[in-house]
Amino acid sequence: MPAYRPDLADALPGCSPFLLWEWAQYRFTVAPPLPGIALHVGDQIVRPVADGVYLFRYENALGASRIRLAGAPVPDLPVEVISHKLAGDGLASYPRLYRTMVQQIIGDLLTLPFHLTGATAHATRIHDGPPSPLFTLHFLRHHGRTLAAALEAVGHSPHRVLTREELVRPVALATRLDGAVLRWGLTHPDTWAVTAGDGGWFRLGGQAVLPERLLQQRAEETFDTHENRFVRHFLLSLRQAVDDALTLLERYGGRQSRLRAVGTVQTDPVAAREGVPQDDSADQTVPRVTSEGDPQGDSAGQADPRAAGAPEGDRHADLAVQGGPHADLAVQGGPHANHTGPIDLREELTTLAHHVDEALAWPWWDEVGELVHLPEQSTVLHGKDGYRELWALYPEFLLGRSPFGYGLDRAIAARDVATVYEYWCFFRLIRALEPALGPAWLRLRADETGGLDWRTAARFGDGGWRLVFNRPARGGRESYSLGLRPDFTLIGPAGVALVLDAKFRLDAPRPELDEPDRAEASPQAADLYKMHTYRDALGVRAAVALYPGDRAVFYDRRTRRRRTDLTLHELIFGDFEGVGALPLRPEGGTEPCMIS
Repeated sequence: MPAYRPDLADALPGCSPFLLWEWAQYRFTVAPPLPGIALHVGDQIVRPVADGVYLFRYENALGASRIRLAGAPVPDLPVEVISHKLAGDGLASYPRLYRTMVQQIIGDLLTLPFHLTGATAHATRIHDGPPSPLFTLHFLRHHGRTLAAALEAVGHSPHRVLTREELVRPVALATRLDGAVLRWGLTHPDTWAVTAGDGGWFRLGGQAVLPERLLQQRAEETFDTHENRFVRHFLLSLRQAVDDALTLLERYGGRQSRLRAVGTVQTDPVAAREGVPQDDSADQTVPRVTSEGDPQGDSAGQADPRAAGAPEGDRHADLAVQGGPHADLAVQGGPHANHTGPIDLREELTTLAHHVDEALAWPWWDEVGELVHLPEQSTVLHGKDGYRELWALYPEFLLGRSPFGYGLDRAIAARDVATVYEYWCFFRLIRALEPALGPAWLRLRADETGGLDWRTAARFGDGGWRLVFNRPARGGRESYSLGLRPDFTLIGPAGVALVLDAKFRLDAPRPELDEPDRAEASPQAADLYKMHTYRDALGVRAAVALYPGDRAVFYDRRTRRRRTDLTLHELIFGDFEGVGALPLRPEGGTEPCMIS
């Protein structure tokens, strides 16, 4: 039965109060029947089973959707498709689980060090809106100091050019007399006047003639340059981006566990003058994200297991991401970490907004026009302090996407829980692998469409281990049969160690699935069959599904046994072969997939 829960709309902004269950069949009746209408459920058209009667159900679809009766004078009905796995007691766990995943993704995007590269320097595409709030939150968080320093440099020495204005002035006020002025005076008889005596320039009809007015040039400085038009355009875009980022924090930050950053945020004009992005400077302070109720984090006062072996030049700051009760994975800080107290992320963004507002209040903006074209060949944008840094950051801002492409933004906006879970698993795996493999450095590479290509990967320690996101295995090469694309591929010094797939809809495999008749009809078995496909076609030791449950299961090929005590650490460093599923849940239950 459908449910009406207006309280969920308050707990999860944008959520429809009309709830439908995934895989449940619903009957939609139009009375009296109307000719020429069509029922659209999501992006599917439903055919009537009788006059005015439609049957439909949502399959493999969770999150926001819409039911539309085309051709009828009725508004669309927004609905929220949920799973019994998310429902919990009184449906209360649905908004909590979703907010936890989004909150932790935001926290990881803010804190994981990464390098973003693109196929071209200035990638462009048609886009009908501003950059996504999730991306701008990360962009502003990581480049806020560089932006503030660049604006300070521009304010101290704004670019201006000398223009020459031609105007006609009385002879008494003329200051210049050259060939051009004489030529103008002789060719404009309307400015001539008869003068007494013989002091004229020439004689006309026996009388001496002099011009009363002459053409003059006035040199004047102006701020209306293409470079300043670009800066103004960028500032207006940044100001809107700050507002969107603050809205995102307010929506998903949560009242009980707001993201906070521990560290100093400095505005250093030196970085802008020297052309060094502060995001890459050696003394950068990377934030530490904790829960608002625990300013020190759960790792305060605890020794990190990798502290003794951390390299002296490690640039990672002390991190403790905490979005749920079991997501605390610490990373040892570098020698330049300078923790002075809690600073709310909202406060940091508000500070940046003040910098932008101050810059937009400069009085000389009044004479600067609108941006018509980008002056890409300008030596000012490529060489002048402040302008150089803004020009370098603009292409990244133009991409208008999160570091994980448009898929993540669409998934969050539509509450596509399965896709959000896939991204969340990637970050959780990185955090879970760091204690054993070393600090992670995330390399994101954009393709020509603004998404990510398969070279996006997290490298651990000295780079001997990599976790690759959506690495393709081409048929006839990496795969001996058809092309495959597992969600995550863990590659070690000896090659691919194992592959993993995020399966949000998977339930814990049950012993009765050992019977072929039951297994063939089971969606759980279908996911495990997919793991068999990965293992066989790719030639890896093990293929594992990650699911939001609380029980592990692994089918050992050598012993033919069904094991429930295997950990991710044992799968990586042990000599196990087979397929299985490991629990990785955003909140509640025992700690999943922990490194031993």
